[in-house]
Amino acid sequence: MKAVGTFKGTLVGDKELTSALNWLGKKTEKKFIKRAVGAAGKVVSTSAKSNVRNLVGPGSAGMLEKSIGTKNILYKNSGSAVSVIGPRTNTSGKKRKVQGWAKKFDPNRKPSNYGHLVEFGTKPHWIPCKNVNGVIIWKAWLHPGTPARPFMRKAYDNNKGRSLDTMKESLHKDISAEAKKLAGKRPVTAASSGGK
Repeated sequence: MKAVGTFKGTLVGDKELTSALNWLGKKTEKKFIKRAVGAAGKVVSTSAKSNVRNLVGPGSAGMLEKSIGTKNILYKNSGSAVSVIGPRTNTSGKKRKVQGWAKKFDPNRKPSNYGHLVEFGTKPHWIPCKNVNGVIIWKAWLHPGTPARPFMRKAYDNNKGRSLDTMKESLHKDISAEAKKLAGKRPVTAASSGGK
């Protein structure tokens, strides 16, 4: 599915959080950033699933709704992390009767093949003739097109601020836990124990 938008979060003005990230080791920092970006992506994907239910209707939204997920990627060289949100390619239709013929796997029922058509709509277009073993199942016809029902764009637009807040909360939580863990391992010195 075509990318709906990009969200770049920069932690500007949060000096404590920025200095805490610099204080962590690179490996731990990257793990925390990837986890935070994943939490932010989850906010958008959950909203997108809800949008599919509301826009398309509960009966026909099943597979598209089920397919929406996140994939979190950490670019090790730059330290950047992204959350790719949308219909996953590993979700597909079940065996079902197609036009009265025997049950077979319907590869066109992959939400990753049609999610963009729901999101952006379609123009009027010709549906070709269906011919099975010389028998015409239906003649070619002009489809009137479908209106756009944006479920991803709406989820993205409505959750930008909430995603950033979720990301910051996740980072604060992870950094605080790591600080407590490291504080427990630090040896007590004369200066830190109040001695001379």
